[in-house]
Amino acid sequence: MSSINVTINQINTATTISVMVLSFFSFGFGAIGLTLNILVFMRPFLGR
Repeated sequence: MSSINVTINQINTATTISVMVLSFFSFGFGAIGLTLNILVFMRPFLGR
């Protein structure tokens, strides 16, 4: 394999890992936000 192919493979691997980690954090923060919204709008005073 040439040096360029190795570099492209490393970039592809790094990109895949970065996207998966960012997706995990995005899903986690979204779940926390959804939970907080449900808790806020379940209260009669704050839901008006």
